[in-house]
Amino acid sequence: MLNTVNSWASARFGKGYILNAVKITFLELLRFFLPLGATPFLIASTHSIVDGALARLPNPETNLAVFGIVKSLTNVVKAPELMSTQVFLAFVDDKDSYRLIRKFNWSVVLLISSLLMLLGYTPLGGFVLQQVFKIQSQTQLELAYRAMRIVAFLPLVETLRNSYQGMAVGLARTGIMAVATGLRVILISLFLSWVVAGQFFPGIVAGSLVWVAGIGLELVVIVSYVVCSFGSLDRAVATLPSKENSNLSMGLVRSFFIPLGIMSVLAALIPSVIQAGISRFSLSPMEHLAGYGVALGLMTIITGPIRSLHQCVLVYGADENGVVRRFCLFVGVLFTLVTVLLSQTPVGDWVIGEIIGVSPEVTKIARGVLGVFAFFPIACAWREFYWGMIMRNRSTGIIGRAKTANLAAVVGALVLSLALSVHPALAGAIAFTSGEIVESLVIWHHATERRTLSRNQTVEEKA
Repeated sequence: MLNTVNSWASARFGKGYILNAVKITFLELLRFFLPLGATPFLIASTHSIVDGALARLPNPETNLAVFGIVKSLTNVVKAPELMSTQVFLAFVDDKDSYRLIRKFNWSVVLLISSLLMLLGYTPLGGFVLQQVFKIQSQTQLELAYRAMRIVAFLPLVETLRNSYQGMAVGLARTGIMAVATGLRVILISLFLSWVVAGQFFPGIVAGSLVWVAGIGLELVVIVSYVVCSFGSLDRAVATLPSKENSNLSMGLVRSFFIPLGIMSVLAALIPSVIQAGISRFSLSPMEHLAGYGVALGLMTIITGPIRSLHQCVLVYGADENGVVRRFCLFVGVLFTLVTVLLSQTPVGDWVIGEIIGVSPEVTKIARGVLGVFAFFPIACAWREFYWGMIMRNRSTGIIGRAKTANLAAVVGALVLSLALSVHPALAGAIAFTSGEIVESLVIWHHATERRTLSRNQTVEEKA
């Protein structure tokens, strides 16, 4: 059976794609994926929880808009650290590889923390906010600086959290991830309810604090669980499946990580590019930014589970019956339907207007933006399947190139939409969705091209 699978992989993705695939049923894959998918869903839900708190504190639109900009800017800088989960899954299988990856992660933490400190504690942050996002109000600048000085500590807790999430996935203990994030959701909800009731902090300060502390809580829960279950982190590492790391070196890890890091930066840059476009071409930038930000926060919740699909491929590979591929498409279609429900029915008014608690004007904008986002989940799921195959082979260069094409498509679609006088928030959604579709097509084309080349080589060898 494995030979059959490997033949399919070579034909589909080109020579060198040898997979340690296992036969798996749809139900088994669902059981593995549910806690894995619930984790980003819960993480993403924290964004709407924070938005809801900010909407109930003084100066809601200003706090929502400025915090959205700070999140986008911070996410651009810290984006590479998100790949620490994939690095752990791809390489760690014994004490030596674990120590090498741990050393690599600390170098990433130091670099990214230094960059965020520069933005939060020097005039560089103000320069970027004024020149890129056109924030001119001194009050808004002060709010942004207060947030950036807190989130500068994110790389420390997030890189470590992501690494130990990779350990949990590799050990097939995905349930603890959902438990840790569930505790985070509960505790930050209680904290923000207390803040709203007593008006103890400005909204942007409360949002920044729960962002850092919530991730730190997840880290503590996951590490504590692994230590209690296996006796120590080293013992847990010893039980991981072999990754055939005979030639593992820091150079190999960097060559795997850099394309993914570039991809992550470009992915995080996209919301900032769109927000900058909305700010420059909108007559009511705070209102339009708030509406777009609320819709994007909801899409982050909806697509959170989808962005974990590549980990199913990393763990299980391909299978001769195509169960993994069909499962990815099933998840994409399901969440596309959820997006349509929110954008086209009164459910959207209830979720956005009542639960999140924004004004009717912002609710109307957010629903329109969600309608444009409807095609995003299925494109994302399609791309995730091929991402998993590429990461499994440690051939990550195409991922960086595909994300570059995504960014180019975003800029092109945004400029064209704004030139045609499309509503700025809707133009942002059109650009965001167009970029994802283009990226998915590039990844798919790469796989198809590799398959065609492999077939031609096979014909030549037989001749």
